Amino acid sequence: DPSDFWLRTFLPRAVGALEPLKELTQLTPMVGIPVFYFIQYGRPDIQRALQTLMDAGREGMKWQKAVMEFSQEALEAGFPSLWGGLSGAPFDMIGDFLRGTQGIMPGLRPPPGVDIEKLSPQAHSHDYDEILGFFGSDMEDIRDLGGEVELWLEDEKHIINKSCLVFIPKGMKHCPLYFKRIDKPIFHFSVGPGKMYF
Repeated sequence: DPSDFWLRTFLPRAVGALEPLKELTQLTPMVGIPVFYFIQYGRPDIQRALQTLMDAGREGMKWQKAVMEFSQEALEAGFPSLWGGLSGAPFDMIGDFLRGTQGIMPGLRPPPGVDIEKLSPQAHSHDYDEILGFFGSDMEDIRDLGGEVELWLEDEKHIINKSCLVFIPKGMKHCPLYFKRIDKPIFHFSVGPGKMYF
């Protein structure tokens, strides 16, 4: 259950007005003598943070009422339900909510005057296995990468133009990695059991 992380870590980091919530203790001290848990809610900074949540909730209810009224009018006029077409943006959801994610969407093109090869990871190896993922965004053809990636494994160049996962065994030298062409957004990630690094 990640609730404690959302309340005491994520929200204080993501929303400045909620920063005091990081000072809350876990709910577990409520067992036995709960008064010691509740005392912290007397702090003015925590009360302001909670008031911010209450204010946001009131505004959210106003928004929800307006959206529901509009949605009902649209349904009566023969349009599909608003909720039927609701979707999240995968880049945003992963980049905003997956702990430790960095650089999920740095941009499709490098800034003017910046050598893309200097921004790309250079040859290295790890003492753990790693998986690199490359996925295109064409929902009509999910295999189409929508671009071209150059990836070096050991001293061999590979050109990737299809959505795929690349398994890199522990100790294998890999990279450089270059996005040579981007025609459509490409979702790229790497995952391994090592510590965070840049």
